[in-house]
Amino acid sequence: RKEYGAEVVGISGQDVESKQKFANELGLSFSILADEGDAVRKAFAVPRAAFGLFPGRVTYVLDKAGVCQMVYDDLADAASHVDAAADKLAELTPAAKKNPLSALFS
Repeated sequence: RKEYGAEVVGISGQDVESKQKFANELGLSFSILADEGDAVRKAFAVPRAAFGLFPGRVTYVLDKAGVCQMVYDDLADAASHVDAAADKLAELTPAAKKNPLSALFS
């Protein structure tokens, strides 16, 4: 994700341990927020699923300027969030690599 100058953030209502297990199983390198109290999902207006019976699960892709480029929600298929985020990252223009010495010459 960093090579594209983007951030991927997942938000789920499950606990931290389940999110860590999920991330380890799929080899994820992005952040997943365990929003057990629904505070963040409410602030972002994440819709509840199945007629409001279940908390929503949403993945956001933010570009290097902090602009949201993708919102993906699919409660039934958590692994599909990884594929959707990867597809969106592939569409983004890779971030330019900075020369660490450039500050010395400006």
